[in-house]
Amino acid sequence: IVTPAAPLAGNTTYRVRVLATARDTFNYPMAATYTSATGFLTIPDVTPPVAGAGITFSNVGNRHLTVSWGTGTDDSTQPGNLQYKLVKDNSSAANINTVALADAKSGADLIQDWTANLTTTIATGLSGTTNYHWAVLVRDLGGNKALYAPAMQATTTWQSAANMASGRLGHAATLLANGKVLVTGGWTAEIYDPLADTFSAAGPVGVVRFYHTATLLGNGKVLIAGGSGGEYSAELYDPVTNTFTTTAPLTVGRREHTATLLANGKVLVVGGVHMGYVSESEIYDPLTNTFTFGGSLATGRYAHTANLLTNGKVLVTGGQTTACNLSSAELYDPVADTFSSAGSMASPRCVHTATILGNGKVLVAGGWSGSTLLSSTDVYDPITNTFSAGGSMATGRQNHAAAPLANGKALIIGGSDWVGGLASAEIFDPLTSTFSPAGFMLNARREHTATLLANGQVLVTGGRIPTSSAYSSAELYE
Repeated sequence: IVTPAAPLAGNTTYRVRVLATARDTFNYPMAATYTSATGFLTIPDVTPPVAGAGITFSNVGNRHLTVSWGTGTDDSTQPGNLQYKLVKDNSSAANINTVALADAKSGADLIQDWTANLTTTIATGLSGTTNYHWAVLVRDLGGNKALYAPAMQATTTWQSAANMASGRLGHAATLLANGKVLVTGGWTAEIYDPLADTFSAAGPVGVVRFYHTATLLGNGKVLIAGGSGGEYSAELYDPVTNTFTTTAPLTVGRREHTATLLANGKVLVVGGVHMGYVSESEIYDPLTNTFTFGGSLATGRYAHTANLLTNGKVLVTGGQTTACNLSSAELYDPVADTFSSAGSMASPRCVHTATILGNGKVLVAGGWSGSTLLSSTDVYDPITNTFSAGGSMATGRQNHAAAPLANGKALIIGGSDWVGGLASAEIFDPLTSTFSPAGFMLNARREHTATLLANGQVLVTGGRIPTSSAYSSAELYE
């Protein structure tokens, strides 16, 4: 019996030669007694490979995603010769949690058949808003197999909507009481019908304007105010007649301001820029169809945000004067018609977003600090009148859009980073204060709008990337 000096590799055939000779009592070979024999010995490979790093996902979209995994190892097969197989199941990981179950998958559940040296693949032809369970098998040259731990990843739904008649940026999109959306800004206005997925013309606008506000009133009409090209002007859109009519002018010209419907039915117009940074607010009264001066901000600002809180007050955050230099926030009290301090955020922010969450707090996300592109967030608590740090987005972004979702979360969409336009979206969960991926729009875009529809979808319209003209395209998130 001979033991090899080193272990023999499995799934390998060895040529073996045996030499034999007779020896005398003094252990000397006896003449002419040599014999030899040659044969072949095959060592079977019975050891399965070892799975590499676990399954990960990227580029998650409405009909596709990318699945990746780490390279496996084996005692006899080189890493480049290991083969991999990717399968999925639509209902449960229990259907693919053994080698036998996963290997039996076929048809639409077989995403990639056995392929050598493969550690990433794109799965296409998926359904939107669907939870998929994924498993990877690895096989060595001896036919032994091992399973990577199954992982779950859901697709999102980003799908194209009808195109607008005109490309738009610096525009506004307002959900009407009838469930349709009024898009204003530029030479024309349009109405989006989510039931028919169509845009149609709204009545001729009185003034060509951009970076204005469009606020739904309690009577169902929409107040369009200010903006580049119409800093002092205002008009009303009537969805019953599909017409615009001129109303009383603003007391102070402004663009890149905010307008917020108050609980009493009036509209608070705050900030903006026009021959300086506007600190004066004004109040629109739909009963008298007039604007009157309101309280003044401690700091004039534009490119800020304003949100109506559940207590009836309005939170104004960030913005800029000569640069994106404002971390301060102010709180408007409609009863006293005054602004007071609401503390400060962790850093200055402009061209950011602020979204009311299901718990009544406000998520302030992203933007530009004057020197840094922000991925950080601040969360405002109206009970304590303070800000605290929220989770960070995966991507710093500015000039993005945000929409509250029906489940109390917030959807952050697009914008731009250091390189250019962003197609990615993220969802903020206030329960965990964390972000998760929400797929990719069909087009990267900034300076777009995002509107929560009555059916729970989010309509995204217009915008552009830094090197393009304004988009006429629109898309839907479900």
